[in-house]
Parts: sequence; C-alpha cells; structure tokens
Amino acid sequence: SVMRSWSHRVVALNLSEKALE
Repeated sequence: SVMRSWSHRVVALNLSEKALE
C-alpha cells in the first residue's frame, strides 16, 4: 500500500517534469 502510494507520487513527479520540459 505504502509502496504503491510512493510509486504513484513518483509517476506524478515524472509527468510534472515532462510537462515543464
């Protein structure tokens, strides 16, 4: 559960970075 939540956060950050680029 925690791992999944963390993974989701990482994905969101990755998408944010791609959007900024």
